[in-house]
Amino acid sequence: MNGTLELLTSYVSQEGSSVAFGGNQIGKIKGYEMIVKGEITVNQVSYVDGLKHNLISVSQLCDNGMDVMFKIKYCIMYKADTLIEPKKKFSLVSSMKNEEAWLWHTRFCHLNFHTLDKLVRLKLVKGLPEIKFEKDHLRSACEMGKLKRSSHKTKSDPSFDKPLQMLHVDLCGPIAKQSLNGKKYILVLVDEFSRYTWVDFVRKKSHVPMLLINLLKRLQVLHGMQVRVIRSDNGTELKNSTIEDYLTFVGITHNFSAPRTP
Repeated sequence: MNGTLELLTSYVSQEGSSVAFGGNQIGKIKGYEMIVKGEITVNQVSYVDGLKHNLISVSQLCDNGMDVMFKIKYCIMYKADTLIEPKKKFSLVSSMKNEEAWLWHTRFCHLNFHTLDKLVRLKLVKGLPEIKFEKDHLRSACEMGKLKRSSHKTKSDPSFDKPLQMLHVDLCGPIAKQSLNGKKYILVLVDEFSRYTWVDFVRKKSHVPMLLINLLKRLQVLHGMQVRVIRSDNGTELKNSTIEDYLTFVGITHNFSAPRTP
């Protein structure tokens, strides 16, 4: 099939049948022609008005006594001692239906093909064509969207050699089911050296600064050791003037984790 009149050798105008393409598109055969390439003549080539790519039937070539050899980037057609080599510039015609599948994949913000097939099967989206979504290759945008950060290697040696030298502090909540006395936040302290964990329950975020200060005082008195460093995220319940003034007064360093990291 051909869609370019300039390539015709002997064109005969004759209305023919319709040709169906992917995406429910229909083309009309307007006539027939003959194409000559070197010593090889291809007869009965259908001219389809509006066809964007030239198509050739490999099965018909083989029926006419020709052999077709496919390579990774090109194909070779030959008959006996006559060889037709491809030009340096050529294009491969991909399925219009598959291209339409990738188009809808992009329209749905790179939704996976299994879910798209489900939308078609259950007819959940009005206007979504009834096509088969098949993932025949990878797209760079999809690959980049699935990239994940490499995990840090576990340290074999601890950073500190005594308890309470560094405490990790975080606040969990609000919890959907609050306690009997109305507390829905959990303040957690983890010792860097021993991994021992202290937990206290909080009713409001505004109570966190004084609760943390009292907990630090109690731990230092109970264990007879000085807390050197505490590390937390950048939440305002742990990053405020009340806590910073106390830590500066007693000489405790406050470190903060980088955003969007554990």
